[in-house]
Amino acid sequence: ISTRTIGLPLFTAADQTSYLTSATTVALAAVDPTVQGVASGVGLIEAGLDGGAFAVYLTNLTFTQGRHILVYRAADKVGNTESDQSFAFSVDDTPPVTTVHIGTPTFAAADAVRYVTPQTPVSFTAEDPVVAQVVSGLSRIEVDVDGAGFAVYSSTLTFAEGRHTVRFRALDRVGNVEAAQTVFLRSDATPPLTSLQPSAAFFTAAGKDFAPANFTYTLPAADPVVQEVASGVALTRLSLDNGTLQNLTSYFSLSEGARLALFQSQDNVGNLELLKAATVYVDATAPATALAIGAP
Repeated sequence: ISTRTIGLPLFTAADQTSYLTSATTVALAAVDPTVQGVASGVGLIEAGLDGGAFAVYLTNLTFTQGRHILVYRAADKVGNTESDQSFAFSVDDTPPVTTVHIGTPTFAAADAVRYVTPQTPVSFTAEDPVVAQVVSGLSRIEVDVDGAGFAVYSSTLTFAEGRHTVRFRALDRVGNVEAAQTVFLRSDATPPLTSLQPSAAFFTAAGKDFAPANFTYTLPAADPVVQEVASGVALTRLSLDNGTLQNLTSYFSLSEGARLALFQSQDNVGNLELLKAATVYVDATAPATALAIGAP
């Protein structure tokens, strides 16, 4: 009577399918039962794989990726041969593949760094691919944030302002481990800073900024570096005299009068500066000089 012993890794599915890897060993053994006080002893064990010819079993067996049927039997020393036994199983040597999903807002820089905000959801999914008709199934996804060590991923992640290195991988039910992937995230929670820049210095009196009509104006903006992160300025908007905010791409000029400029900038992940206001008093009228001649 022959028996089999299956080593690890081993996973038995709900449908009783046995999943192994190419590192899993299968050992065969046999005993010759004593009947009426007689047992000649085990002569040999034979095994055949996937319909192939029987060969004498000598040592532990291992198998390649795919679906297999192992047929085995034992014979005693006088030729009595056991009925064939069989073991159907699948070998899975292929790890899962994980995908990172970065929600909005986000910005992909030219250097492949991904910018996010502390509100951007980051999630992971994984699939265990079917190879040679075999898939043992996904066991878990693991994530390592900033070198803290791999931990089981269970829910969507967000990241505080700063630079973050996220490694991730998945494992299947027989322990095949995906090579760790890495995504570099830069979380930006700070809006740009914008200023009103005239083409020459204002004349300031009584707290008011005066300028001639030939002045031009720009709105230079900078995205400050906080925690080593700045996603960069995406756009600047301008409103004149409470009109509609419009994107500004160049300089602008002001006509005569007390002119109200409202402006703000936004960075590449949507952080929006609070609206700023500046009033410029544009004077385009020259003084009038009169000659007065006294008497006599």
